[in-house]
Amino acid sequence: MKDKIFKDTLSEEEFTKIVRLYERRLYAVALAILKDPHESMDIVQDAFIRLFRSYNRIKNPQSLNAWLLQTTRNLAIDHLRSLSRRKENISYSQFVDLQDVEHLYELVPKHYLSTLKERKILSKAISAVLDALSQLPDYYRESFLLRYMEDMSIEEIAKFLGVPNSTVEGRVFNARQLIRKQLEKLL
Repeated sequence: MKDKIFKDTLSEEEFTKIVRLYERRLYAVALAILKDPHESMDIVQDAFIRLFRSYNRIKNPQSLNAWLLQTTRNLAIDHLRSLSRRKENISYSQFVDLQDVEHLYELVPKHYLSTLKERKILSKAISAVLDALSQLPDYYRESFLLRYMEDMSIEEIAKFLGVPNSTVEGRVFNARQLIRKQLEKLL
C-alpha cells in the first residue's frame, strides 16, 4: 500500500513538500560533483522535473530518497562529462552562506565564542575548511560532504555510492587528513 504522500500523481502542494524536503541534500550532491553553484541548481531542478514526470513509476515510497539522490548524481556526472573541459577549481566559501553552516558553531564551547571577534575568527576557519574542500579529489569531497554537511551515515553513503562501507570510511578519513594538512599550512 502506498504512503499518503505516494500516489500516481502529485499535487502542487505535495510536490512542493518533496522539493523542500530534499532540495538541500540534492544540491550538496550536485555541488560536490560540479563545484559550480549555478550548474548544481540546474541539475537539482532537472532531477525534480524527472521526478514529476516519472513519479508514478516509483514503486516504493521508501526508495524516493535513494531515487532522487541517484538521479541527481547521474545528472551531475553526465553534465560533467558533457563539458568540453573541466572548470577551474573555485572556492566553496564564495557561494556557501556561512549561516548554512551555523551549526558548526555549536561544536565549539560557548566561552570561545564570547565575542564577535571569536565568531569572525571561526567564520574564517570555516571558510578555510570550505576552500580546502575544493582541493579534494571528487570522490573524497563527495563522501565528506554527504557525511558532514548532509549528516548521512557511512552505511547510507555506501549504499548511495554503491561501494563498501570501508571505502566510504577511508574516503572520509582521507578527506579529513587532506583538509587538516591544508589548514596546517595556514597556521
